[in-house]
Amino acid sequence: LQVEAPGGSTTIEMIFNSLTAEKLVATINGRWTIRGSKSHWLGELTISQAYYNFLKRFEAEGRIRYTGDILNPSLDIVATYRGQRPTQDSTGRLFERIVVKFKITGTKQEPKIETQMTIDDLDYATYPNRSRTSNDVQSDAIQFIVYGNFPLNATEKTEANSALEKQ
Repeated sequence: LQVEAPGGSTTIEMIFNSLTAEKLVATINGRWTIRGSKSHWLGELTISQAYYNFLKRFEAEGRIRYTGDILNPSLDIVATYRGQRPTQDSTGRLFERIVVKFKITGTKQEPKIETQMTIDDLDYATYPNRSRTSNDVQSDAIQFIVYGNFPLNATEKTEANSALEKQ
């Protein structure tokens, strides 16, 4: 059976973890073939008008490639979260623009996530004010997504731990 989803009018929801509500919701465009049993799919889908939910909502784009098992397609997705963190520097600026990107590859059942981050359009690794980072991009990215800042100072860490214990 040949199936086509042209023009971006078909939507999918791919749940990665129902306990944390981690999922991808996207409009798909592409074609695939269903062979033999209903669970054997072959084809590639382009995703657009998409979001990836991981603690917060990320904009998403990329491709999903079916090479057999309908429940375990290959992923090539970039999920982007944008925000600001408070700062006070010598120029008097009050906020820095932060962009966190997750490059999601691998398969649905075994995703591989590479974390990237920019601060005011500078790559995290080359950001000049290293005292404003922990030198661990993944840790800082997660802290930013959850708390809106990184690295957390002692008071913020205590408040965060307290909030987690109450849940």
